[in-house]
Amino acid sequence: SLQGLEGIRSLGLSAPSEEQWASIHIANNPHLRTVEGLAGLQDDLPSALVIWNNAKLSSLHGLEGIRSLGKMMKSKWVGYSLYIGGNDRLRNLTELKGVHGDLPGSITIENNPNLHSLRGLEHVRSAGRNQMFGRSIKICGNTELQSLDGLAGLRGNLSGSVEVVGNDQLTNLNGLEGIESLNADFGGSGLVIMGNSMLQSLEPVSKIRLVDDESLLITSQYNATIQAPRCPGGWYWQRGTLMCRFCGPDSVSLASSVVGKDGAADSVCTRCGWWFEPSSTMEYCDVARVALAYICSSFCCLVIACTSLAMNFQVSSSFNSQWRLVGRVVPISNICPESAERGEGVVLTTWIPHGLKERRWRTHERSFPIFLSGTGNIYLDTSEKLSLRARILAGERLELLDAQGKPLEADLHSSMGKVAIPAMETLVQGGASVPLFISVTLSSLLGIAGLVITATKYERECAAATLAVVAVVGSLVVSLFKQWCIPPTPLRRRLDLYQQELEKAEPNPQPTERGAMRALRLGQVLDLYRFFKGFLQERNMYFMEPHLIRPLTARHKLSYAEVAGPSSVDWFVSH
Repeated sequence: SLQGLEGIRSLGLSAPSEEQWASIHIANNPHLRTVEGLAGLQDDLPSALVIWNNAKLSSLHGLEGIRSLGKMMKSKWVGYSLYIGGNDRLRNLTELKGVHGDLPGSITIENNPNLHSLRGLEHVRSAGRNQMFGRSIKICGNTELQSLDGLAGLRGNLSGSVEVVGNDQLTNLNGLEGIESLNADFGGSGLVIMGNSMLQSLEPVSKIRLVDDESLLITSQYNATIQAPRCPGGWYWQRGTLMCRFCGPDSVSLASSVVGKDGAADSVCTRCGWWFEPSSTMEYCDVARVALAYICSSFCCLVIACTSLAMNFQVSSSFNSQWRLVGRVVPISNICPESAERGEGVVLTTWIPHGLKERRWRTHERSFPIFLSGTGNIYLDTSEKLSLRARILAGERLELLDAQGKPLEADLHSSMGKVAIPAMETLVQGGASVPLFISVTLSSLLGIAGLVITATKYERECAAATLAVVAVVGSLVVSLFKQWCIPPTPLRRRLDLYQQELEKAEPNPQPTERGAMRALRLGQVLDLYRFFKGFLQERNMYFMEPHLIRPLTARHKLSYAEVAGPSSVDWFVSH
């Protein structure tokens, strides 16, 4: 028993802002027979009343003084206002007749095998929505319950769903006729009547309407004595009527089938996803093969078009110090004069294939404009005053020409920098066997046409829009990733190795006063020459300074003698 609590007159929250799940929570007391010890309560309960799993509790005598439930449940998260469950000997709720008004939380009465009536709740006008499940009323598993008359006080709209499930002795739904409308729970169900084997009539709930009619999912299975229509696939039985309602053009449902002696099972409407469509019988979702073919082919075409553009065009400020759209920017491996016997002048070799193709139908113009930057040679870096052209020799070789398209005759050398061609020329010269402007145009038109057909004819607007965005963004990401993955040029790799050697010899280079104390030994000069002999060949200091000395000293901002380790001398040679 609860003797000793008779002096309690009211209950509050432990702090004004604290949220409590229940004001009274009596649970898991296998020997509790009575709650008379709470008879002194003569007030409103600030939150819920929960009486659960008390096997020997036969009545609620002692709770007559409770006038309302959950009056202080004002937070966004509201659960139960009243929960009575798992009390094997409880027969009625008449002691709760003092509870009245609107309850902010839900009412759940479940798994009370000896409960005969809900009388005692007649003065409750409304129940709120349980934010965990979306229900307002749940009457479930009360095998001896014969009537819902105790809920006759419910009026108007309920913010959640109503479930009456597994009450074997329930013969009617009298008590729910005051409900005018309700909202679906989080599973999409609005009014669920299931497993009430003696139920004979749905008349009391026939006029209930759902606030959002499209989300209503009414089920009435295993109510053995109710005659229900046999609805075809794609249709469902509207409770309280003999009508079948259409699920929708992109939804399916199983056809009604006889259950038990003379009952029927409602259909449950299921909306098919992006890649599915209703079957011919509208009983299940089948793969939308034609729509899927359109969307996949459209996606592939868009990816090809976007990737081609992203891989062959780039916005760069490396050329003429102005931001401009240029063709693919490729690292330079080497520039030097080639054999005059082969009719070649100054030849530029790229580190990776330049991706340009000679178009034989351009007989009147075999050369095209070209941009160079970062070569370390003022006669090679293009600008407003210096223009160069080129013609294709091979996949990684271009012959440099002057502005009039004539071969360069100067002795020009470089092993660094970048090369690109104008954007408009890229559309013609870019691409393998087919010019870039043709392949991109065809791929784009096919992709856009496929997406339009998918969005209009097959009603997959979201899928089409999403895949279009994915194709564009994905192509940009791939192109950027490939630019980052371009391996360093041979000269760059060699410079990094020699930088490591210098750091081993002189880990912490320091500034040195100019003059005889800042000199290089002959051995240091020879070491530098031998290490870069393959690049130096017959080239002079005009090549050596920008290509070797400047990169090796840039990080420390010191002279090469200071980075390599200076020595003092008595005599020196200068040019």
